Amino acid sequence: MRKKLVFFNTLVVSLSLIIFFSISVVLNKNAIYNQASNDIVMLTEAYADNYDESIKELVVSNNNVRETIIDKDGNVILDSEEVDVSKLENHLNREEIQAALNNNPKVVIRDSSTLGKKMFYYAVKVDTKTSYIFIRVSLMVSNINGYVYSYLPWLILLLVATIVLSVFINMLYSKNAFKPLEGIRTNLDNINKGIYKENITLTNDEDLNKIIVDIGDLSQKIQKTIQEEEKERDELKLIFDSVSDGIISISSNGFIVSMNKKASNIFEIENYDGLKYDSLTSNKSLTDKISEVILNKKEVTFEDCFDDKTYLCVLASNARNEVLLVMTDISIEKNNADLKRTFFGNASHELKTPLTSIKGFVELLEMQNKDNKLDPYIKRIKSESERMQTLIEDMLSLSRLEETKEVKLEKVSLKSLIIEANKSLVDLYKTKNITFNLVGDEKVNFNINDGYRLFHNILENAIKYNNLNGKVDVKINKVTNLVYCTITDNGIGIAEKDLDHVFERFYRVDKSRSRESGGTGLGLAIVKHICELYKIKLLIESKLGLGTTITLVFKED
Repeated sequence: MRKKLVFFNTLVVSLSLIIFFSISVVLNKNAIYNQASNDIVMLTEAYADNYDESIKELVVSNNNVRETIIDKDGNVILDSEEVDVSKLENHLNREEIQAALNNNPKVVIRDSSTLGKKMFYYAVKVDTKTSYIFIRVSLMVSNINGYVYSYLPWLILLLVATIVLSVFINMLYSKNAFKPLEGIRTNLDNINKGIYKENITLTNDEDLNKIIVDIGDLSQKIQKTIQEEEKERDELKLIFDSVSDGIISISSNGFIVSMNKKASNIFEIENYDGLKYDSLTSNKSLTDKISEVILNKKEVTFEDCFDDKTYLCVLASNARNEVLLVMTDISIEKNNADLKRTFFGNASHELKTPLTSIKGFVELLEMQNKDNKLDPYIKRIKSESERMQTLIEDMLSLSRLEETKEVKLEKVSLKSLIIEANKSLVDLYKTKNITFNLVGDEKVNFNINDGYRLFHNILENAIKYNNLNGKVDVKINKVTNLVYCTITDNGIGIAEKDLDHVFERFYRVDKSRSRESGGTGLGLAIVKHICELYKIKLLIESKLGLGTTITLVFKED
């Protein structure tokens, strides 16, 4: 900065002096030109006043001055520079002669055709006894320029000396002016190294002293902020490394920015400096998903396995276009879910056989019973066994859906599926006098059995939890490549706090009413699993006391 300041000051002084010097030369030159013009006018008038017709030869005392006498026709009569005037051309059309002829004499600067040099010219008209003549005086411009330029070397020398002196003074001043700032620079260097030392040297300049003190205060605040940030960074690092999830931050160009201890243990990497995400693992599925998120900036959630452990992985992009990978170990939950699912399926199968026997014996008792007092008990046993059988069938359906990985698809009509599902619900419709209305139809890729079960469960709930004389409306329509199927009822509705749980197993909004209606608590859970299996988007809206709307969104291939 010091060198720049010296250079800038020297440049300003030099330009100022050069401009001043140039203007001075121009003004001085103009002043001398004006003086020469005045002199040539006075000299011409003096020659005119002393003109004598008897003169046969012109002699001037100044070698720089040339006198010429021209007759009224423009012919040169006498010339102080030329003895044989007959060789000279006619001067009548010369500018200065024309000006004198019109009684408006003026000084003219032009090249001389005789001497080939730039000259000052001035002529006057002088009357003679018989006619008139012109007396013209000329003066060489070069002689005047020579006078002007004769002192230029001295001016240039003075200019150079002034610039050199200016540089010296600027360097001396800047050295003293920047000396206090050296302490500030040392102080800032120390802060950069994490060390703060008060080192303020004041000057005689009050404004500079104020700046120095302000910089010192700012340095102290910066030091305090750095210490606080270092403390926070250490605390965050401790928390970061203590998190049970593996966390990796990846830059937009693919380099690993940070990684906590859990992630280091998962991928068995201690030093990640300079590593790219494709160096983490040979698992191409994971690296492809990271590439996709870097490119598309979309959040992706998936499960993946590393060293016999299952992780729930979440990939998301932040405001700085960095990709964050969060890996949660769900091995225990996964194993428990598998065990629960296995137990669920096995228990259902095991219960089905004795339950079939119970139903058979109950039917036998019902046919052979002659004691009317036993009828209510037999009827209750039959009802409960049927409810148990429905529950087991729902449990087996859930188990089957959870184990299904691939499904057989065919083009089916949604309208036909809904009509088929309604056939088994006719008695239920009549019990509550429910009005059913179906509008529209579209074909989608689906499995007929699962489609029947899906709509049967939704419509059954819409009837069971409806009011007397209620209604169920189904609307099917298509928007671009999406098919929407909306089932709406005007029943009891669902409270907002329960909306997020209605698709969970055995969850009942109104337990007493569910048992009265014979519900198992698995109907909507089966609906959810069917939607997940066929990638159908499931939406629910409900208002307590107003009714419920379930929307299924099918995507065409």
